[in-house]
Amino acid sequence: MQPDEFVNLATALLALAALVVLFRIFRGDLSDNKGGLVVALVILGGLAYFMRTGQGRALVDHLMGIMG
Repeated sequence: MQPDEFVNLATALLALAALVVLFRIFRGDLSDNKGGLVVALVILGGLAYFMRTGQGRALVDHLMGIMG
């Protein structure tokens, strides 16, 4: 798998996970702990942003080089 394909796949999976978390935030009861879900959503967004930056791309290239 090429690094470009890996970054695109990882971004898509992070977006899908964020969509699931958003669904759980708006679907749950008022007594549910929404703070933890919001934190999870922020972390997923941060990971997706990091994967698209130059430093994140260098990290992905380095990890792919180790594995290949």
